[in-house]
Amino acid sequence: MPRLPQDPLEYQATLLLFYEEEIMGEALFAGLAQRFPAPQPNRALQLLSQMERCVADHVRPLLDEYGLCPRSDAELHGIGLLEAEQRSDSSWEDYLKHIVVDFPVFLDEFAALMRVAPEADRPRLRVFDDHEVAAIAFAKRALRGDPDSAILLTDFIAAYRPLSPPLQEEVAQSPNPAPASPRAQ
Repeated sequence: MPRLPQDPLEYQATLLLFYEEEIMGEALFAGLAQRFPAPQPNRALQLLSQMERCVADHVRPLLDEYGLCPRSDAELHGIGLLEAEQRSDSSWEDYLKHIVVDFPVFLDEFAALMRVAPEADRPRLRVFDDHEVAAIAFAKRALRGDPDSAILLTDFIAAYRPLSPPLQEEVAQSPNPAPASPRAQ
């Protein structure tokens, strides 16, 4: 059953839960990558793991702003790795089908979060929806045998990965800095 926050009072608790699930997802996908050693699935699962971290890093400032304290990464990673072990009997094709069939429910959860979120938080929260859309589109393309399906994952990561401090300075000092991706705002 989806967790759909009904009012602004549930917003912060749901935000914290969704953040923690991204950290769990990071470990889940990393754990699955170890179980799918073939190059294409392994790479895709590593990218999905990186996407989860990008999402968590992108929304972490909101947790800090509200004084929300998530469980430790180590604890959350343990939960994610346990889930990866429970899925160890799936084939790659079955896991892709799972993404296509089961991940759309997360879009409903993220839409509900957006409805109760303060207006100022909504641009930062779009990352939840964007990463799920990218993962589902990737899985659909991979199931069709598209060898370039992982580009959807790398594009997401490129749009949302924070610039390291030295790179931020380099971009800021550039005479023609590249505009920020509208998705990353």
